[in-house]
Amino acid sequence: MKVNENDRISPIQYTLLIASVLVGPGVLFIPRAAAEAAGNDAWFVIIVGGLLSIVAAYFLTKLALMFPRHTFTTFSRTIVGKWIGLLLTISFIFYFFYYCAYMARAFCEVTKLYLLGSTPIEAILIFYIWATVFGTRGGIEVISRTCQFLFPIIISIVFILGLSMVPHLDFARLHPFFQTPWPEMLKAIINSFSIYLGFEIVLFIVPYLAKPQNAIKNSITAISMITLLYVFIMIISSALFGATDLKKIIWPMVIATQMIDFPGGIIENQEAIFLAAWTTAAFTSSIILLHFLVQIMAQVIHFEESKPILYFIMPFIYLLTLLPNNIALVFAMGAFIGKYGLMFAIGVPIVLLIIAKVRKTA
Repeated sequence: MKVNENDRISPIQYTLLIASVLVGPGVLFIPRAAAEAAGNDAWFVIIVGGLLSIVAAYFLTKLALMFPRHTFTTFSRTIVGKWIGLLLTISFIFYFFYYCAYMARAFCEVTKLYLLGSTPIEAILIFYIWATVFGTRGGIEVISRTCQFLFPIIISIVFILGLSMVPHLDFARLHPFFQTPWPEMLKAIINSFSIYLGFEIVLFIVPYLAKPQNAIKNSITAISMITLLYVFIMIISSALFGATDLKKIIWPMVIATQMIDFPGGIIENQEAIFLAAWTTAAFTSSIILLHFLVQIMAQVIHFEESKPILYFIMPFIYLLTLLPNNIALVFAMGAFIGKYGLMFAIGVPIVLLIIAKVRKTA
């Protein structure tokens, strides 16, 4: 794959690109979903899920580094043949396409509920889609710079707001530990693994790296940062609400920010600050996924210019985004992405790595 030198990204940009794609709807619903699955052991489940994701990212990056000048689209054909490789690539196209639609719908649901209650969801969606199209048009280097600028701001806001909740926390609500039966714990760990999905873009990004030799270290650093963020959010939410009440709240972090009291009332609408940070995170995550979706399709149909594909697929993403007619179906959409992602984004690449090692294909 020929890469323009202007599209090269630095190790720090690569790290923050991976981290940015992981911070999406999960920040809002992870506390509820983890509490439903594991109760007071939710924090432990998230840690183990993060460690498993680090292991998976190691193997995926290892596979991508075996073919440093190629993306999954081309090296999968080298490993398993033209037609099977093409079938696997098409699977990734459907995966990213569905993921983009889910991200858009989650954004619209939260925005309509808390910020633009009287605005039709279709209008919010049109605005969001055109914003992501505009953000994607600049290419990978521009997207990387955007993440490099925005990610520290987003994380700082989340941690500042989280620490501001400390006076309301009761850490006794975190007890007792390890009361979840191990079969349920194992199931919860597997489900928590899916909240880290997104790092599989390493299979398509290595050719853009200025220093690919640092890719494994940077991948592990990115997932480690997000694991710490998720554990922080989980502990804050559990100590604030308790596992029992946490299961009943759809968007726990939004409710949590409403309970913050800043000295002198200098900030009275702190949930708007949190939602602004989250919508920015959702936007950056969406443009990353959309960029790679378009690039994969361009490589499959041998298009030099990807922008026509970008404009072509947006109406289809719009229609898919509107398919779920209630919040339960939106969560079901996310659950499907989790199962699909574990199989095609994690399982298949690891199998390809084994085959490549056995055949000594590199």
